[in-house]
Amino acid sequence: MDEPSPVSTQSFASVIDELIISLSENIEGHIHYRTHEMDSAFRIATRMAMLYQGTIIKEAKPEEFKHSTNPVVAQFVSGEH
Repeated sequence: MDEPSPVSTQSFASVIDELIISLSENIEGHIHYRTHEMDSAFRIATRMAMLYQGTIIKEAKPEEFKHSTNPVVAQFVSGEH
């Protein structure tokens, strides 16, 4: 699943996040959700993966992402460009 078009309000983003969380709790299987919105990603995910130049460079639980020592991951998570 790809993220919806740019979310105009934080309250709308929270509603979408809660719907995805509820859906994931009520189905058998997995939901793959692609987003650049790190707040949503950390709220929704139980596992995360980051692609960089066509390769998965990090796959872990959200807490591990927040404290990654990989400079590419750390820069992305912090929002620095």
